[in-house]
Amino acid sequence: MLCTTRSLCTSKLLAILVLVMLSGSYSVYSQKTTVSSAAGNVEASPLKISRQGTRPCNPRRQTCPDTTAPTVAITAPASGATVRGLVTVTGTASDNISVSRVEVRVDGGPFQLASGTTSWSFVLDTTLYADGGHTVSARSTDTAGNMSEVRSINLNFSNAPVADPNVLAVGEIRVDPPTLHALGVQVLIGGDENRNGRITVRYRQVGSTDWREGLPLMRVFPETVTVSVPHQFAGSVFDLAPATSYEIELHAADPDGGVDVLRTVTATTRPVPRTDPSAPRVVQVTDASTLRTALSGAQPGDVITLANGRYVGTFALNASGTEAQPIVIRGASTSGVVLDGGNCTACNVLEVYGSFVHVERLTIANGLRGLRFLGVNATGNVARRLLIQNVVHGTGSSTGQSNFYICDNIIDGR
Repeated sequence: MLCTTRSLCTSKLLAILVLVMLSGSYSVYSQKTTVSSAAGNVEASPLKISRQGTRPCNPRRQTCPDTTAPTVAITAPASGATVRGLVTVTGTASDNISVSRVEVRVDGGPFQLASGTTSWSFVLDTTLYADGGHTVSARSTDTAGNMSEVRSINLNFSNAPVADPNVLAVGEIRVDPPTLHALGVQVLIGGDENRNGRITVRYRQVGSTDWREGLPLMRVFPETVTVSVPHQFAGSVFDLAPATSYEIELHAADPDGGVDVLRTVTATTRPVPRTDPSAPRVVQVTDASTLRTALSGAQPGDVITLANGRYVGTFALNASGTEAQPIVIRGASTSGVVLDGGNCTACNVLEVYGSFVHVERLTIANGLRGLRFLGVNATGNVARRLLIQNVVHGTGSSTGQSNFYICDNIIDGR
């Protein structure tokens, strides 16, 4: 660098430093150099700048690490409730990609794996703990290993004997996972050892004033059930509308002790899964090669649309959508689009590993299995309006999966 004066040389160095600072991260260190000036060559140690900037990850150009933590919530029992015997703790969890597991613990004990992910449950045996107040906590983990904050409720465990064993005592009320057209309820009970109590049902749509009679709940006999269940009444309300909230009135009565108890719960039926993503991106494919390319690069919101034709081979999708932005694999017509496994003897013609993937309106044929959902703990997948032909198994699953919608399909096996 040639400078007429040392001060001018210093000003040029500072200008360079400012420019580098404005353009990104940097490091500064000293290096002996020779500066030429009107007075001759002078040894100096000016600042040397080394650009070390790291740009934020751009999801449009590369696969970015998932750093978003999932969430978890406990929906039942209500905090502060008194419970006895076997109690099912239920809740929900969510994540921007996929929830891998939910764990539950009592007080400061070890976390134990719950059943399900986005909709989960955990059977808690209160008889293993002393009567009194206890804290029940839950946490969720996503597929990238991110962990949610711990959420907790307080419950009172009470397993003292009922004063009169023949008197019906109404305990916790549970609502089963809903279907489109039915809501199931369980009423946990104590007493009623002579089994002459009854629980009748009325229901109405939220906002309506007109009650309708439902079927009375059935008395469950735990000794006849192959898995361990608490003493309870259980049953369902049928012929309901999808995605609609209902009040369910439960009237418990027992001539022993003059029991006359009225309880009301509110529950909502399941919606039909959405037809298209909230912000769809249509990806047109015309042959097996472009289909594999679309599947390998699939992102939430993609609608992979198959033109009429025969797509020979086996295919796999590893990505996940979201509830609002599912990944949709859709044929132009059920009979016009055929995924043909070529009579493979040990294959799945179409494999889906993620969650919130919709497969619809196409034919899957000529393999051991037509469609297999292989994602452990996958949730929210849809298979509808499919024709599955010449297979040993129409569809297959994996462990821990929940909330699938499989409807309006025709399976014509071997």
